[in-house]
Amino acid sequence: MLTEASDYSGGDYYGGYLQQTFINKYYKSVSPNLPFIYHTSRCDPELSYHTTTKTEEQLLLHVITALVHNGAFLLVDAINPDGSIVPSIYHDTMKKVYAQTKPYEKFVSGKLNHNASIWFASHAKYDPEEKCAMMDRAFEPHFYLEGPVAVTSILRDNNIPFDVIGTKNIRSENAGVLILSHVANIRDEEMREIEAYIKKGGNLLISGPIANERLQKILGVEVIGLSDSDFTYMSPTEEGKEFFKGFDVKVPLTTPERQTIIKITDNTDLTVLATMTLPYTATHTRDFAAIHSNPPGVYTDSPCAVLKKVGKSRIIWTAAPIEMAKPYLSRQVYAGMVKYLAGDLAFTSNAPKFVEIISWEKEGRTFFAAINEQEESPVAPMYEITVTVPGRIRGAKLIPAVGDPALQAEQSTDLAVTFDEKADTSTIALPKLEVFEIFEVMR
Repeated sequence: MLTEASDYSGGDYYGGYLQQTFINKYYKSVSPNLPFIYHTSRCDPELSYHTTTKTEEQLLLHVITALVHNGAFLLVDAINPDGSIVPSIYHDTMKKVYAQTKPYEKFVSGKLNHNASIWFASHAKYDPEEKCAMMDRAFEPHFYLEGPVAVTSILRDNNIPFDVIGTKNIRSENAGVLILSHVANIRDEEMREIEAYIKKGGNLLISGPIANERLQKILGVEVIGLSDSDFTYMSPTEEGKEFFKGFDVKVPLTTPERQTIIKITDNTDLTVLATMTLPYTATHTRDFAAIHSNPPGVYTDSPCAVLKKVGKSRIIWTAAPIEMAKPYLSRQVYAGMVKYLAGDLAFTSNAPKFVEIISWEKEGRTFFAAINEQEESPVAPMYEITVTVPGRIRGAKLIPAVGDPALQAEQSTDLAVTFDEKADTSTIALPKLEVFEIFEVMR
């Protein structure tokens, strides 16, 4: 891996704050040293808009998101033909941004609290469905980045604490569930790491390819190929109804993708959660059954979602990446699978889907960041956000953006905390969130 020959990981990205929180977690996990460096453009939204500068608010979001992931921020600028740049961005805007984030630098570089980890298989940057010559293949394959980022969106939306890891992190991973979103290939040495994770009780959530024969054997299945139709459905079985809420046999979940076709070779402790349903008419033909859609019509017994028990571990596999689906109900099916496998969460929250709650431990102290990752400016403030943690806590304090430690302690604000004796949980109330807030929970 390239990181083995590097001092730190870094790269430039232009996909917004959702993509940033995904890649920042990955760099945090794989970088030989910290901080990693996240690069993005001064120009809004990217460098082709040569004269348009991002707002202070937008740049603040980039900087604080990198910082709470133990990262540094690097601004990519457009240079004029005469060699000049826009100096005011450095003398004024960025100076103000760093003045707001610098006081928090001493609180980061901790261990992220999380219950789910997305494995980003950086070597598998290709679409297994592409049959063309290597030079003709897509530079950015459809599933490679879009799948894991779609998972990131679902986890953030549902306030499920998560991380993103590389191969070298799998064996030591302690999250309840390891997520493989349409991973095109799993090398044998990577499979050894996954097997070690399963052996200690870790759970897997796999979508699309089952990209190693040893993984197929663990699941008790054999991959046969792909469906001819590139628009398919998943019809829940009686046993799968709990997972596929909002859908049934006659109203199946839509997957606008081909499905991986399997046959079961060992049904020990294996439960079929859904079977593949094909559209009424074959895709890419002149036949049709409805003017705007291709409704379900061919019901098969081919398994397209299974649950396998392997010792203490549980593995869920789906034949297509339902995490990439747009409908809310489909995304909630995926979220439900994650929650089933993740176990008790490190914390829960009522934060809206564009607000990310991140927690970490450092030197025996517990910190939280609430980041308002709205993609559009100006960022609208949010109110009455709560974060619930297990057990009774002594209190919670909002950390002010003040550099002097004495002033920081003096100006810190106590947050309201309520204790639920029956649930044995403490709930912290954050009355208002503009761009970000960082607070400490005292146990």
